[in-house]
Amino acid sequence: MLQRSQCVVSAVDRIALCVAVANFRSTCPPKEPIAGNLLEEIPGLLRRQRRARQMSRSIEAVSASSALSFLHGVLVSLSVLAELFRGIATSLSGMQAPDWSQEERNLVLEAEEFKSMLKGVEVLRRILWRMGLAADIFLPVADGEAVLAEAGDLLARDANLLRDRYSRTGAYLSEARSAWAVVERGLAELNVELPRWDPEESFEAAGSSCQGAAGANSTAPLCSLCLLPALPPFTTGDAAVASLWKGSLCHVQCANFWTRHMQGAKILSDLGIVLQPFA
Repeated sequence: MLQRSQCVVSAVDRIALCVAVANFRSTCPPKEPIAGNLLEEIPGLLRRQRRARQMSRSIEAVSASSALSFLHGVLVSLSVLAELFRGIATSLSGMQAPDWSQEERNLVLEAEEFKSMLKGVEVLRRILWRMGLAADIFLPVADGEAVLAEAGDLLARDANLLRDRYSRTGAYLSEARSAWAVVERGLAELNVELPRWDPEESFEAAGSSCQGAAGANSTAPLCSLCLLPALPPFTTGDAAVASLWKGSLCHVQCANFWTRHMQGAKILSDLGIVLQPFA
């Protein structure tokens, strides 16, 4: 995988892929004997193994296109998510204002519009998780920073561009997660509970109790936006179902998020980014 990444023509894409490969290697379970109780370590090792396999598939998919373009998609997604969650948090906070009676709150909580909003929040929660995994592939950690520092054939302008994109993506990821935490607290204060959802049990993560389980996950097509496994079109009963749109396969949720929120995002013009994930 590293050799394939090093053959990419664009220096920026090549270094971004090499950083991703370094992250993949650090995610793989250690080859050395496990110190301590092996039985206690097995669940964590299996999660790392599943995650490493997913990262490998995602890196291979990106190497056939553009790593920088994918990083831009993650950056914009997280920026938009942070903004959406801040808006939702503000609305929930407003319902806790002293001039609101409990009767007024109950009327809002029982309204179909509020229930529809909650369904949207469920989707945004899952997309945040997906884009967080995508960011983890490309954001430099210790080994990735070393790759970037040793990139002798990378022009200073390109190195600065990559560092800027890494910095912005990391900042937006932190902002989005912090804003989501505020939304969770706001819902809790209103005694509103979202349906239980464990990311580790989802199809994208090859959860053992999910539809299709690990075998199907390892061969399933990847979503064009988040690069996580997707279920075939017309599959029922799972949020990981995909749809064919503009020649590409993507999660229905990701495609809707793109059309409703991303393609007109202000940050695109601010940074001069052109995104064409479904071209």
